[in-house]
Amino acid sequence: FALHGLTFIRLKTAGVLREEAQRFIAPLAVGSIGFGGVFALWTQLGYGKAWTWVPLALAVAGLLGAVAATVAQRDGWAFSATALAIVSVVVLGFGAMFPMLWTDLDIWQAASNPYTLKVMTWAAVIVTPFVLLYQGYTYWIFRRRIVAEPVHL
Repeated sequence: FALHGLTFIRLKTAGVLREEAQRFIAPLAVGSIGFGGVFALWTQLGYGKAWTWVPLALAVAGLLGAVAATVAQRDGWAFSATALAIVSVVVLGFGAMFPMLWTDLDIWQAASNPYTLKVMTWAAVIVTPFVLLYQGYTYWIFRRRIVAEPVHL
């Protein structure tokens, strides 16, 4: 997530802050690939299924793609690649755990009753479009890079 945040900072800023973020990307990328790779491989080998090799491969490709895109000064692609890695690791984790949530609890035992699910579905159908419109509006308003010169005291 720190690597994803740094790619976002590079995407949305210019000048000194953008260059400072660049200094931290290489060490965080190495740590993400190292620690994340060990965790993902442990999860896959210990709990994974045959199909969860796909999200594992996508996570690795996302991290390596983020590094390559950052070196090439392609900040949008780097941000998208780290987002792919995050989504892939989540899919790997849930795919490896399915259908268990904890040791003694599966998804059917943890599910809410049908009435609650119906009420929440209608609430989501009504509220979600407003949330998406607001998010789209804020991304449109703040679409340009932020440029700020350092303050010298």
